[in-house]
Amino acid sequence: MWRIMERSSGGKSKAPDGTMKTLEPFYYPSADFPDPAELVIQRNDIEAFEALIAQGNQSLPVAINPRERETLLNITGGLLDLLLGKTPAGKLQSVFESQAAVIDALLARYEDKPGIAKRTLEDKFAKAKLSLTSS
Repeated sequence: MWRIMERSSGGKSKAPDGTMKTLEPFYYPSADFPDPAELVIQRNDIEAFEALIAQGNQSLPVAINPRERETLLNITGGLLDLLLGKTPAGKLQSVFESQAAVIDALLARYEDKPGIAKRTLEDKFAKAKLSLTSS
């Protein structure tokens, strides 16, 4: 949690008993957002942030939940249906005439990306179509 702080330079303060006390400089929560030059970040906050970055993606979940999976399959199936669909007049809605053409285009463009392999795409597209028809 982050909190914007203001710096008090200290000074003198009158105590309830009437005596004057000297205050040391201190920080207190700010009600306003300061200029960027006035922001203060403590060293332990920076070190904690660096440690979080050093962990990389270890904090990310390994698997997606069933609802997310179904959502992604439905989106994929819907996009595939649009790519391969026809207008009410019977005209193709895209340049792709078949699922194989879509797969070939994906392989030509994104072959080096994880998950972009012919067998994987065929499997995911089949599951995506099934997800749309069974929903």
